[in-house]
Amino acid sequence: MILASHNSWSYANPKYWYMYPFRFMSKCQNKDVIDQWVHGVRMFDLRINFDDYGCMQVRHGIMTFDISYNYLMNDLSFLNNKAKDESIYLRVILEQNRPDRLNQNFREWNFRRFCEALAEHFTNIKFIEGVRKFDWKEIYHFNTPKPQILDKYNSATSITNKVNKKWYSKLDDWWPWLYATLYNHDNYGKNIDFEGYLMMDFI
Repeated sequence: MILASHNSWSYANPKYWYMYPFRFMSKCQNKDVIDQWVHGVRMFDLRINFDDYGCMQVRHGIMTFDISYNYLMNDLSFLNNKAKDESIYLRVILEQNRPDRLNQNFREWNFRRFCEALAEHFTNIKFIEGVRKFDWKEIYHFNTPKPQILDKYNSATSITNKVNKKWYSKLDDWWPWLYATLYNHDNYGKNIDFEGYLMMDFI
């Protein structure tokens, strides 16, 4: 089993002040990408979207993080350098919960250009997926085959399956830290022999 981090850049602060009250809902990591690598992460998860001017934003749902383009490029340069000696994967997703009826084509065009530039510049990193979130349709095709990934984070699991307590089953979706605190240790131990990547929050 090799560690993978879900929403790898979500440790960052919100970009806009009015998003701070909702930070607990979107924060999935508390270590930066370099520290995640130090702790054994070898697959990272980049969620991006674009504003109306085509500028890249690091996102989780409606949350926009205070991650500049140059900051992100520095992180990817670090990973690209490390990938000379070991396999490092980067999952790239167009972060949209629903279609943009006015600008969907514009967003996808920017996403394709961005993915193409990543693959051309960071040649040691193994890029995968290139999909949009709301229906998981492929927008850009990376040539790297996708390895086995076991998702063990809040929105892919639940702390309860009781159908008569739907509000409770959604609690860990709203608060990623809760599921990670309750189950990360067990999920790590139970899947130590898994031949693939274990994707978790709060590595």
